[in-house]
Amino acid sequence: MILHIPHASTDIGDVSYNISGDDLKKELFESTDWFTDELFIHSKSFPIIFNKSRLYIDVERFNDERETMEHIGRGIKYTRTFHGEVLKKNTNYSIEAYLEHHKKLKYAVNQMLHVKKKVYIVDCHSFNNEIATDSPDVCLGYNDENCDLVTLDKIAKIFQNHGYSVKKNYPYSGSIIPDEYLNNPQVFTMMIEINKKIYMHNSEFTPVKSEGFMKIQKVIFEALEFLHQQEV
Repeated sequence: MILHIPHASTDIGDVSYNISGDDLKKELFESTDWFTDELFIHSKSFPIIFNKSRLYIDVERFNDERETMEHIGRGIKYTRTFHGEVLKKNTNYSIEAYLEHHKKLKYAVNQMLHVKKKVYIVDCHSFNNEIATDSPDVCLGYNDENCDLVTLDKIAKIFQNHGYSVKKNYPYSGSIIPDEYLNNPQVFTMMIEINKKIYMHNSEFTPVKSEGFMKIQKVIFEALEFLHQQEV
């Protein structure tokens, strides 16, 4: 099982930003998937954690014409803030970190296929409750090409049994997978997005864990343990 954790870092890189101070702090607060490197932990997994903020490079974006967010300045290199303001003065810097990250992901899948007949990629995220008026506690994202719908339903049930509301492909959809493994019947991908409201608070754009942190961490572990048991 591969745990892909792309948005937990707050390292914005050595580039020139058009905003600073509280404005940059707010943008970073809203854009970071806080504590996902602590929420998603399993001893039998292979974690792949990107060490830069998505404000610097977003490894979840496509590096070609498939990327629909590029036209609003939210492609690989963000040029606009979440609210549409100018974020960077220039984007003339290397995407080597992006390429290396995806190389690691592909290598991990390849290595696991040498010892497993079935491999799961878990795309680990959190999201802001304000993104939609009817945001669930948990969003499960999937792709038609590499989805195990039976297992997805069972993962949804695990969260629901603990009192969390769950929606599929809403407010976000899809889940990461290297192009080389699209439609591969041995590789499955599933995105688990946790609503930030159930595990943290905002203290002047600084994240603070809430009482719900330990509970959701345990439920996530239960879900990951179930996925681990599906691998053969």
